[in-house]
Amino acid sequence: MKYKSINCFLFGFFLMQFVWAQDTVITGTITDEIGTPLPGVNIIETGTSNGVVSDFDGNYSIMVATGASLNFSYISYVTQLVKIDGNVVVNIQMQPDLETLDEVVVVGYSSEKKENIVSAVVTVKGGDLVETGVTNISQIIQDRLPGVITELGSGQPGADDVNIVIRGASSFKGGANSPLVLIDGIETASGFSQIDPGEIASFSVLKDAASTAVYGVRGANGVILITTKRGRIGSPKISVDVGTTVKTVSSTPNQLGSYDVLQLGNEAIRNTGRYDLYNNQSYINEFRYGDRDFIRYPEVDWYDVLIKDVGWESNARINISGGTESVQYFSSFSANKVGDILNNAGFNGYYNPEFSFNRYNFRTNLDFKITNSTKIAVNIGGRSELKRSPESEFSGDGTSRSDFSFYRLSYSVFFPGYLSGRICSGKSR
Repeated sequence: MKYKSINCFLFGFFLMQFVWAQDTVITGTITDEIGTPLPGVNIIETGTSNGVVSDFDGNYSIMVATGASLNFSYISYVTQLVKIDGNVVVNIQMQPDLETLDEVVVVGYSSEKKENIVSAVVTVKGGDLVETGVTNISQIIQDRLPGVITELGSGQPGADDVNIVIRGASSFKGGANSPLVLIDGIETASGFSQIDPGEIASFSVLKDAASTAVYGVRGANGVILITTKRGRIGSPKISVDVGTTVKTVSSTPNQLGSYDVLQLGNEAIRNTGRYDLYNNQSYINEFRYGDRDFIRYPEVDWYDVLIKDVGWESNARINISGGTESVQYFSSFSANKVGDILNNAGFNGYYNPEFSFNRYNFRTNLDFKITNSTKIAVNIGGRSELKRSPESEFSGDGTSRSDFSFYRLSYSVFFPGYLSGRICSGKSR
């Protein structure tokens, strides 16, 4: 009996200690900024995992340690930290997070606050596009927008637009997967990649059926909405940007020398039985000597001869914006020059084989307030392009194309090189 009484005393002591550590029950009601009860608000005791959620009427009850602090959090509302200080009833009025709720997103033929959007829409601000230093819009959005798949098929200046597919391909025909592109609500047939990034206020992509429903079947592959900048009431603001970009070839394929190419060529001929194309072994052996005639037995690394280490791109833009109560204006002019990595220094001016691309963009947006209920918006924009490339041809429909490709350059064995008054042999530099 003696031991039983001791055990009961110890149990009662520990129970009393536990109740003493959790001796405060906090209750209250949580409402929004206009007094409407908020269900689902998270109430957590700071520094612990002790927490509850407000009920349908915004009421809550939680047992906490004396002097504890409570953290109240709810989506799209500012998180509040409240110290108890002996209070047993704590009513909280949550305040909306205006920085996120007031962000305007263009959806369809209208714009909505971010708080009202329930469809799949992703947006990039114009300032983020300019910061990259890249002048091709389709390249800027690579890896920036979830659900948007991009593929760059060429690095040729002026022909380096990215193929865009939103949430996967819907057809085996490549052109049938292109999204609908609208600039300030007007469909564009010439693409959007060559718009100057400094003209763009926001770039939005509508990805699901709910967001593209207003466009019908035209929005089946997704919709890209581009909103250009407009003037605001205030004194004139002038912005000038100048930038330079350095481009390099990420990797080039390694090629065999002339001797190895001819040896493997003979092996392929033996395998196919086309002995009429067989090269004499004595001819092949001449390519092994360093003092041979490089006109008759050439050895040219055409990648090293024709490709420079770096290519340069430069751009400059000037923007002017401002306005009064009756008229607001935004005007922009930009110039962009894309250089080439093709080395044309040794052609002595007789022939210029370089690829180059010059582009000039201009835009003026005007907003007139005629009356309190009548406003007129005038958008004027365009660009001038000059694209240069060697080996260009004109097809029957009047379009031009270039068959030049660094990866289709001939093997060094087929053609000798004579550049800047000297015969090319091996590495040129």
